[in-house]
Amino acid sequence: LLYRLLIYALQQDEAGLEHIYQIDAGMRHRLDQAAAEATDYESLVDMVKSRQLTRTRIQRLLSYVLLGLDAGLMNEMLDCGPLYLHLLGQSRAGETFLAAKRKEIELPLVANYSRVQSQLKRHYAGDSERLRLAEEQLRLELKASRIYSLLLPGFCRQNRNRDYFQSVIRVD
Repeated sequence: LLYRLLIYALQQDEAGLEHIYQIDAGMRHRLDQAAAEATDYESLVDMVKSRQLTRTRIQRLLSYVLLGLDAGLMNEMLDCGPLYLHLLGQSRAGETFLAAKRKEIELPLVANYSRVQSQLKRHYAGDSERLRLAEEQLRLELKASRIYSLLLPGFCRQNRNRDYFQSVIRVD
């Protein structure tokens, strides 16, 4: 399924993938050739691989293609850094630590996505540019989660907006 999603994403943009983060004309050509000949994900990666391009870098580039990660937007987000923290799990010690440090944390700490928009708007009320970038980071994170959920066994029986329904994982 990942292979099919990638081939679709590679062929979707007729204007070229040069606007995708870290994809230049030469890489676009390599990806086009590989997409035309590859029969599965491994052969796609192997056909793009070269001495200068490691498998890991190619896999990272393919994830940028799948997400449609715009180069300009990515550079803006890299310049400003993370604009919120997504809490995935915590232990009892971590919960105690976060409760004690909550006032000192400079970024919004998101544990419940049903309130994330209001949290971001409240935190970045006077800074519309940072709010826009925070919302873009959130949009990309949610898109990545939905794509990931497609790759899980039994995905058709699950809600693909997992971040809104999955609670913080408690570890002890």
